[in-house]
Formats: sequence, structure tokens, C-alpha cells
Amino acid sequence: MVYEFRDAQQMAKDHPDTFDAPPYSDTSMVRQGGHVKVCASGERFWVMVIDNEIAAQRIVGTVDNALWDTDTHGLSLGDVVEVEYRHVYDIHLASDRREPMSLRPEQGN
Repeated sequence: MVYEFRDAQQMAKDHPDTFDAPPYSDTSMVRQGGHVKVCASGERFWVMVIDNEIAAQRIVGTVDNALWDTDTHGLSLGDVVEVEYRHVYDIHLASDRREPMSLRPEQGN
């Protein structure tokens, strides 16, 4: 299956009052073990960074949470993906002690 990542930078330009994307300078700070949030086929998810190719403005990483729309976009937990900086919705640095919300175990009621 073919998937395309949504351009978070363009969304921020189109909807400046309601949408924010990290600047490239922040995305360039994410190192191995950090996370970036991306979106494919309307599903947002976290990618754990393997390599940040700063000169190419590209991140290589693995899908780091279970996905609901695998049949639509063809991606699943553990898949290796390459994303351009423009596709990044959010970041968590490896040194950040907080875990992305989507990676936390669900709380039972």
C-alpha cells in the first residue's frame, strides 16, 4: 500500500489560529530515541527516531504505537518510515522524561 504523510507546516499556515507545528529548528534537535508525531491517511501516530538527517531535513524511525487504519495506509507498529521535517506535528526529545500520551498504557475503568 502507498501512504502519504500530511504536511503539518502547510496545515499551520492554512490554520494559524487553531493549528501549530514545530519549527524546523526544534525538529532538528530530536535525536535517536526521541519521538515525532506524524499523520498518514488521517491517523496521527508517534515515530521513534532512529536517525535525524539534519542536512536532508528528514527523520528515519519506526512506528511506535498500534494503529487503527492499517488497512487504509498500510503502516503498522514497528514499520520503518522516513518523514520530512514538514510532516512533523509534534516532538518529544529523548531527554524528555515525559512519555508521549499515545505510548502510555490505557487506564482501565
